[in-house]
Amino acid sequence: MRRQERILVLYNRPSDELLKTAPESADESEAGVWDEMLAVTASLNQLGIDYRVGGAASLADMPRVLGKYRERVIFNLVEGFYGSPAADPFLVPAVCEAFDREYTGNTTPCQLLANNKWQTNALLRAAGIPCPASIMVPEGGKVPAALPFAGPCIVKPACTDASEGIEPGSVIRKPTRAAVQRVADSVSRRFSQPAIVEQFIDGRELNIALLEDGDDVRTMPVAEVEFRGYDASRPKIIDYAAKWLRDSFEYQNTVRVVPAPLPRSLADRVRRIALAAWSVVGCRDYARVDLRLNKKGEPFVLEVNPNPDISLDAGFSAALAAADIEYADFVKAVVGNARRRLRRTHQP
Repeated sequence: MRRQERILVLYNRPSDELLKTAPESADESEAGVWDEMLAVTASLNQLGIDYRVGGAASLADMPRVLGKYRERVIFNLVEGFYGSPAADPFLVPAVCEAFDREYTGNTTPCQLLANNKWQTNALLRAAGIPCPASIMVPEGGKVPAALPFAGPCIVKPACTDASEGIEPGSVIRKPTRAAVQRVADSVSRRFSQPAIVEQFIDGRELNIALLEDGDDVRTMPVAEVEFRGYDASRPKIIDYAAKWLRDSFEYQNTVRVVPAPLPRSLADRVRRIALAAWSVVGCRDYARVDLRLNKKGEPFVLEVNPNPDISLDAGFSAALAAADIEYADFVKAVVGNARRRLRRTHQP
């Protein structure tokens, strides 16, 4: 039997300067990706796949890393470079391609598109996929006198991920022009980017993980995030605290339920919408689609997340377990996808 090529597990490591000057920041920035790396390498050991681990401190460090490690298939776990532009990790796949390497996960164009929530939602709506009504307020721009929708709204940065910039004050229950302008201006000042003013879908929060396995894209059971103990003063949203601040009320009271208790017809509709969103955004290997249900039980896509968190305690891993898919089989599938792409691009 032909021996399989060794692969490189690539992650974002803190720079030497950061380790010297602000080690606590390095710990925070590395915690999530380190957990992912441990999970992936444990599975590679279980599968008998040979690998090495390499860390890049910045996008500019990538040529050095790819020059040192000659493996042709890369398991890409890069999520962000501390102190660098937010878009830099999305460019890592393009650098891999420039060095004639294949990699797991989503491409640079897919990640850049998905990170721009305004452009993504415009494409999804054009494809007939339901999304909340919204407007974009440019940096320094003025909110119109009347919003193109009724009811509450949520104001958020146009181009961030991981719930950055989303907090309780992002939801405006009774939007006035002045109130919306105040939050939009705050977003622009903090993040130096436009703000999206979006109709707030005040209902159940759902998400669905998708996995490409060969020629098939599989949808995992629909998951729901329940907001337990939230009174009327707390908007039911997955804000920054709910996602990252372990000691916060929000983190401790947003509870994942998978599979979500949904009628079969509704769950099937959510799956069809998620598959359509996957195709429109150009996803591959794995992704997650976030949705909400309105009071009528109608689903709306909030965003598409290429390369979501795949650590063992993340929602994606929980969805795999609910589908009776071993984590190692997930790793095997995406490595297999990358190896097939490599063979196709290097056929004589």
